[in-house]
Amino acid sequence: MQSTITWISTSVELPDDSLVVLVALESGDEPTWIGYYDSAEDDWFNSDAMRFKSAVSHWAEMPVGPSDPLHHACRKPPPFKRPTLDELEDAMIGASEKMIDVWEVWPHYDQSYDYILTDDGHSIESHVQAVVEAWMDMCPGAGEELTIRVKAKEMSRHDYEEQTSPEP
Repeated sequence: MQSTITWISTSVELPDDSLVVLVALESGDEPTWIGYYDSAEDDWFNSDAMRFKSAVSHWAEMPVGPSDPLHHACRKPPPFKRPTLDELEDAMIGASEKMIDVWEVWPHYDQSYDYILTDDGHSIESHVQAVVEAWMDMCPGAGEELTIRVKAKEMSRHDYEEQTSPEP
């Protein structure tokens, strides 16, 4: 299997915001990287969410991988979604207002963002472990690397509503 990569100059066109693409740096001596353009920051970031040290000169869409069904299952984010305000309201009964922002970078470079609501009876670690196990059950590829990044933050119902409600 061979696919053609079409490189696009960043002076001609930029990819859709946060779309994961291949990037080539102006320095020329660097290898091709995986990254994305963030229009809010007006800057390019690598798959570790760090800015590139050299300017990005070209980008290309990610090539299509093998047609193995397991491979395709692993390329998409897990089917988790942010809870709706109604679901959040139900979950908040008897729970603290601490939420955990969990995201991961898949071995195939897709990203997923999830909130986990913790209750007073369980540790943050047990909630994160449950999500990690669910992700691993969906993508049991041998030898694949999964990086999990976790950030805890205090968030009230009002804060959550502000972040998830569409702009008026």
